[in-house]
Amino acid sequence: MEGILERFDSTQAGYFSGGVWKKYFFVLHQDILIITDQIDHTKVLGKMHMQISKIIPEEPKQEENEIRLHSGLIEVRLRAANIKEKINWKNAFTQSQK
Repeated sequence: MEGILERFDSTQAGYFSGGVWKKYFFVLHQDILIITDQIDHTKVLGKMHMQISKIIPEEPKQEENEIRLHSGLIEVRLRAANIKEKINWKNAFTQSQK
């Protein structure tokens, strides 16, 4: 599976906020989630091994289209464009963990 998701970046905190959402191109290849630049998808910005990661259960304060993953070291907050896309990504993540 591949497509554009937004990733929460807390290092880009504004004066009135704790961070910003930035768009990236994601590729889920077998059990590895690859994060690339949005423009031409050639610059790999990071990887996350889904075999050792988990999907964090949803919380009431969480945004509706948000998916949170934890790699054991870091938590990554992703946001899909809509509910259908969120469900598709969550299903793909779950399948890649088997």
